[in-house]
Amino acid sequence: MVEASGLGWQGRYEQAELIATYIEAVERDPARAARFRARVQGESWPDVTGGYDYLGLDRMSYYVNKDAYRAAVRRERAALEERA
Repeated sequence: MVEASGLGWQGRYEQAELIATYIEAVERDPARAARFRARVQGESWPDVTGGYDYLGLDRMSYYVNKDAYRAAVRRERAALEERA
């Protein structure tokens, strides 16, 4: 879950595409899905603040910059689509 001003339907669509690509990989190429899971679980998260210095409040812990977040989602989907 994220909060981003202006994320809109396109951002939600890109999130859905990422999840659909992952589900497809689980069914058709488990090794590719495993690489994605390892990347998500093991690596540090990309900086999706877009240079903003959000307040360190619990309620703001999931705030992201829409452009940085959407770019990260697109990069992750592209990486997930790569075959070894």
